[in-house]
Amino acid sequence: MSVLGEVNMEFKYKHYFLLRKAHDRDPKMFGFFIQHLLAFALCEELGAIITHYGRTDRHDIKFRLNDKLYVMEVRTTSEKYVDIHDMYERLIYEEGLRRIAIFDLTFPTRWLIVKLDKLYPARYLIPSLMNFLDTDLTQRIDNVFPRVVHRYYDLFEKHGEGYIYELLKARNLIPSR
Repeated sequence: MSVLGEVNMEFKYKHYFLLRKAHDRDPKMFGFFIQHLLAFALCEELGAIITHYGRTDRHDIKFRLNDKLYVMEVRTTSEKYVDIHDMYERLIYEEGLRRIAIFDLTFPTRWLIVKLDKLYPARYLIPSLMNFLDTDLTQRIDNVFPRVVHRYYDLFEKHGEGYIYELLKARNLIPSR
């Protein structure tokens, strides 16, 4: 295994325990935090431009990446399944490439960016979603995410989720309301 591969696996294992601890402490706040980290990964690491960023209304994130418009719902799961009923309803009539970003907290953590187009509102086992992955976007986010966690986790622990949200706004990475 290359040195880079070892570093990425070390990041994944270290951050699994940190992220799992934060999730267990407050799952709802953790969901907001993960959404913020995804926004940082999209903008700072992949060069996306976020055009809508919601914390509670409509879809979670709408962004442009490589001249494509994406609309996305973000969820975390520590179970072997994910229920997409509410996400499906929020995204089905949206313009753009409709995706569900699932942060899977099973060991080791990973992102699954799922195409909504061929899914129905239902509860899906995580392995069954592999057939619907946006493999390119999943790989790109999964590759940069350990750096983003490394960069922002301590700030989250010290100042809380609201501080991370304010950082996104202060850096003009998300539109003002």
